[in-house]
Amino acid sequence: MRIRREHLLIALVLLVGAGLVYFGMARRGPAATPGSRLRITSEEKGADKAISVMPLAADVERTIDVAGPIGITVVEIDGLRAHVVSSPCPDKLCIKMGWLERPGDYAACLPNKVLAEVLSPEEH
Repeated sequence: MRIRREHLLIALVLLVGAGLVYFGMARRGPAATPGSRLRITSEEKGADKAISVMPLAADVERTIDVAGPIGITVVEIDGLRAHVVSSPCPDKLCIKMGWLERPGDYAACLPNKVLAEVLSPEEH
């Protein structure tokens, strides 16, 4: 049985695709660990204000209501991860950001001027 060029091309494409997926996942960094924190910031009357800086821990389950210029943004903490549950913004991009699980992950509601971000234990 001869190996045809098409089969080699398909194998090469699959290998390159698998490599890209692997390096894309590895580049994201490690998941949040105990000691990581979630910082929620809201801009109120032109000044940034840290609403909450909470430790992320396996036993923490909490919902935080954050007031912004156009309404309330709701952030849910579930163990070592968090996400925006609801927001009054029109496009809901902050909700579509999904779970914030790694230091550096964030969800921003620009119309409501609310930012939720995961900090590593070393960050202030």
